[in-house]
Amino acid sequence: MPRVTTMRPDGDAIRAIRKRRGLSVVQLAAKLPGCRHPQSVRKLEVASPPASDVFLWQIANALGVDISDITKENDDEEEAA
Repeated sequence: MPRVTTMRPDGDAIRAIRKRRGLSVVQLAAKLPGCRHPQSVRKLEVASPPASDVFLWQIANALGVDISDITKENDDEEEAA
């Protein structure tokens, strides 16, 4: 079974790109596989909780961008190193 990792989404970037594409939260959620609820997209935009790399890849793909465009570096890990 493939390993799923979590990443830090950039909620502001997700929202900005979604709006530039002319998509509502409901429309973006409809583009995601697995019948994602629009609230799961809204939660990423507002609270930016850690999310699976698979979910973020799906969002990036639906928005037509690279996953690095909608994620943040984990500053805490870099400072600890």
